[in-house]
Amino acid sequence: MTENRVPQVVFACVRNGGRSVASRVLTEHYAGGRVVALSAGTQPGEHIHPEVADVLEKIGLDTSRETPTLLTSPARRSRPATWPSPSAAARSTPICRG
Repeated sequence: MTENRVPQVVFACVRNGGRSVASRVLTEHYAGGRVVALSAGTQPGEHIHPEVADVLEKIGLDTSRETPTLLTSPARRSRPATWPSPSAAARSTPICRG
């Protein structure tokens, strides 16, 4: 019997207040249940950035239950590979630090 496993992806950053949260919410929305997305930070802040919440809510995505989460060993073990996000220095557009 083949086990149907839903793939899981972890988006991680330092504060878990911006990019990783937006990535998680957008991934789960567009994947429509085909992927479980988690987000966490190595030094989580107190809340997600209001700018991130505003943008996501403007496109109809609820962020009311989003809170920064500590990146723990189980989350790190759940991903087989990582793809680095471009650093702020590599971008020419303003970003919201997470």
